[in-house]
Amino acid sequence: MIGTVYDWLGFDAVDDAVFRDLVIARVVEPTSKADAARVLADLDAEAVSYRTIQRHLAKVITGDYRDQIAATCFSHATDRGGLSLLLYDVTTLYFEAGNEDDLRKVGYSKERRIDPQIVVGLLVDRTGFPLEIGCFEGNTAQTTTLVPIITSFANRHDLGDTPMVIAADAGMLSASNLSALDEAGLGFIVGSRNAKAPIDLASHFHWNGDVFTDGQIIDTVTPRHANSTVNDVAHRAEPVWNPDDHGQAWGDLVLLG
Repeated sequence: MIGTVYDWLGFDAVDDAVFRDLVIARVVEPTSKADAARVLADLDAEAVSYRTIQRHLAKVITGDYRDQIAATCFSHATDRGGLSLLLYDVTTLYFEAGNEDDLRKVGYSKERRIDPQIVVGLLVDRTGFPLEIGCFEGNTAQTTTLVPIITSFANRHDLGDTPMVIAADAGMLSASNLSALDEAGLGFIVGSRNAKAPIDLASHFHWNGDVFTDGQIIDTVTPRHANSTVNDVAHRAEPVWNPDDHGQAWGDLVLLG
């Protein structure tokens, strides 16, 4: 079944049966390369040696597998929903290794680990289908990964001025990221932290208190610079963004519930 889906998605454009089996094994049971042979044996796949696995994985680089798979993913996404809305997030993968190297480095860890790790950024379409992935040194700030991934994706597929909206969580909320997306002509939806609500909703809190209707949406305006003020509690209505009055700010929609 997994093999059928693999071929249906067009990944068989990569003419490598061993690589295909390794991908399937990884989906069935994420494990090490050395243990992949056991998983494949359980699936009644053709037995391969560890040396064969190593040799075929080396072809991932020399054979441009990534470009072929990226092209297939791009075609699949554009045929089944388009690229108007893309989602981005990051995670960290740690290694049980004693020493750092050029890629695996000790960095920020939500689990408070001190093991060497890498930072992985993933861009997907509105259905969660992967479009672009990037790997960064383990001590890379997660906020600095967003723009390189978006740029790499746009350049790979020659998107030019194609309109796109990028959605990301609060971890990507930095002024430099928002400015870079804005300068690139891209829209964005960035989740904010609850702690910012008293600032963004100052007028609403002043006039209406902190009781909301579930699912209520309120317009707000966020200054692009910390020393700027847009929200004025002297006015009962929340400011609604427009380019003439708020050229130095971004418009927000706050969903409450």
